[in-house]
Amino acid sequence: FAYASQEVVVVEDSVDLNTFAIALAPGFNYFFNKNFAAQASFGLFGYSSSKFDVDGAESINTFNLGLDLSSINLSLIYRF
Repeated sequence: FAYASQEVVVVEDSVDLNTFAIALAPGFNYFFNKNFAAQASFGLFGYSSSKFDVDGAESINTFNLGLDLSSINLSLIYRF
C-alpha cells in the first residue's frame, strides 16, 4: 500500500496532488526449516488513484497488469 501527497506548482500557484496505490505480486515461499525461507514472486497487479486537491477535480484511476518473466524477484527470509 502507498499514499503520497505532492505539491505541484502551476503558473505561480501551488496545488496538492494526492495519490493512493496498491499492488499485489503472485509468488510463493519455500521454508528450508522453521527460520529460513526462500521467496519468489513475479508479475504485478496494481491500482492507483490520483486527484488534485481543488474544487471540481476528477480522479485519475490506473490499473496495471504485468505477468512477464522479466520481473522475477527472489528473496531469502529469516524468521525470528
